[in-house]
Amino acid sequence: WICGFFQNQNCELNLTQSEHFNRYFDVTAIYRKKKSGSANPTENNFDEIKRLASDEGFLVSEIYKQEKYTYVNMNAVCRTYKITGYKDTYQFKGVSENTFKVTKLSNTSNPNVIFLIKLVQAQQEIDLELFKREFQ
Repeated sequence: WICGFFQNQNCELNLTQSEHFNRYFDVTAIYRKKKSGSANPTENNFDEIKRLASDEGFLVSEIYKQEKYTYVNMNAVCRTYKITGYKDTYQFKGVSENTFKVTKLSNTSNPNVIFLIKLVQAQQEIDLELFKREFQ
């Protein structure tokens, strides 16, 4: 079913042409959407960051840039928080008591397929030879 799925998506999938692949391997595929990354907030985001943190019950005492990173001092347990605003989601990652590194999370989700290939039995010598010939 995996090969059929990718053929329908006009993708090339070339694990092996071996007739005995299914005899030796159990293949599982997981489809998921994953956020594509993050960015460092700019000073233009400071008001929104302060408002979102305040809306969550945190008292923000300072927002500042250190090198390229944005930090917030606020009264909160040192752990990671994700707070979603009207347009953006911010991650507040605790770096020390009351100090958090802030990143702006991406709004883009990219599809991913993760394959788990598990060997279910030892290969027979003749099948190993056929497999090697496919890649010569």
